Amino acid sequence: MKKYFSLLLAMLLGSMATAVAQSTMCVNKTDGTKVIISVAEIEDIVFPDDNALQVEMPYQRYCLYLDQWVQLAATCSRDGEEVLATPAWESNDPAVATVDGDGKVTAVGPGECDIICRCEGGEARLTLTVFEDKQFDMEIYNLKNRSCSYRITPLDPSVRYYYNLRVQSGEYSVESMDQHGSEEQNIYHFAMDWWDFVASQYGGMTWQDYMNDYETVVGNVDETSAEAYSGGLNAGTAYNLYAFGLNTDGSLATPVQTLKFTTTTPQPVDMTSACNLDKVTSSDVKFTITPSNLDAPYFVNVQKAGSYVDWYIENDKVDDMISQLVSSFSPEMYPDCYNTGVATHMGTDYLASLKSGTEYCVIVFGWDDGQTTPVAFFRFTTSR
Repeated sequence: MKKYFSLLLAMLLGSMATAVAQSTMCVNKTDGTKVIISVAEIEDIVFPDDNALQVEMPYQRYCLYLDQWVQLAATCSRDGEEVLATPAWESNDPAVATVDGDGKVTAVGPGECDIICRCEGGEARLTLTVFEDKQFDMEIYNLKNRSCSYRITPLDPSVRYYYNLRVQSGEYSVESMDQHGSEEQNIYHFAMDWWDFVASQYGGMTWQDYMNDYETVVGNVDETSAEAYSGGLNAGTAYNLYAFGLNTDGSLATPVQTLKFTTTTPQPVDMTSACNLDKVTSSDVKFTITPSNLDAPYFVNVQKAGSYVDWYIENDKVDDMISQLVSSFSPEMYPDCYNTGVATHMGTDYLASLKSGTEYCVIVFGWDDGQTTPVAFFRFTTSR
C-alpha cells in the first residue's frame, strides 16, 4: 500500500518513520536514535511497497538508428517466482523514442532517453541511444555472379564491433533467425545465442569472453566473399552484410547496421554438349566432351549415379548438387573441371577411384561464374 507523509520527512534521509499520534511522528534514525516530529499535514512522501513486483527487461542499454524499432518484453516476479501481469510502458522523452502499450519502441529523434516499464509497484528502465548518423561506412564492390568484395569502415576507429555476411532468405539466413522483433534485433539476438552456444563447449569460458576474444574487431575491414563463404556466393541471390558495435559486456555500442545486395545473374548460353566414352574399364573411364559452342566455358565432373546424382534428381535438388560440386571443386584446386572447347578427361581426375560394375555419370553444364546452361548427364557403368 502507498502512504503519504509531509515533505518534512524527506529531509531525514535514511530514516524509517512510524506514526505515533495524529500530530506527531516517531522517526527511527539509522544510528539507532529516535526523534519525535510534529506533522502538520500528511502528504507527498511515498513509502516503498513491500508487495511490489520485481520487473526485469532483457536489456539495460540499447541503440537504434532513426526509424528503427525494437520489441521489448518484461518479466514480472515476486519472491523469485514469475507472475502473470500487464506492464505499463513509458518513454521519458517521446521526442527521442516512443513506446506503445505492447513495448514496441520506435526511434524518432537523435539523443538518449529512458524506456520505463512499470507493473504493480515495480519498475525497470532501459537507456536507449538513438543515432542520426550511420556509424559504419559499408561498401560492396567487385560484385559478380558468385562473389563480391566489401569494406567496412567505422566512424569511430576505436569502436570494437562484430560483422558478418549472410544470405537473406532460405536456410541459415537472416530471415530464418529466431524472431524477437525487428530484423536488426533478430541479428543481435542470433549472434549472442551463437556465442553462448560456442562458449558452452569450452569449460570456464563465458559468451562475453568468446565475443571479445574471437568475434569482434577494431579498425577497417576489407574482404572478399570467398573469405566469408567457402566456395563463394550463389548467383542471383540476396545477401545481407551487417555490423554493430559492442561493449565488453555484450551490450550494443552502436545500432545494428545492414547493407543488402544481390549477386548478378549469369547470362544463358546457347550450348549443348556431346560426350563420347572413349574407354570404360573396371576402375576408370576415358571420355571426350565436345560442346556445340567452342568459346563458351563449361564445368565437367564425374560422380556415382545411384547414391549421388539420382538422389538430387529424385529430390528435385539439382541446383543444390551444382552448388555443392562447384564449392567442392574450385578452379584453383581442380582446373580440369573448368573447360572451354573439346576436352578429354579420366574419371579419376575427379574421383580417387571407380568401383567395378557401378553406374556413374559424367556431369556437364555451362559455367561462367554461374550456371549458363541446363545440366547434361551421361551415364555409364564400369566393367566387372
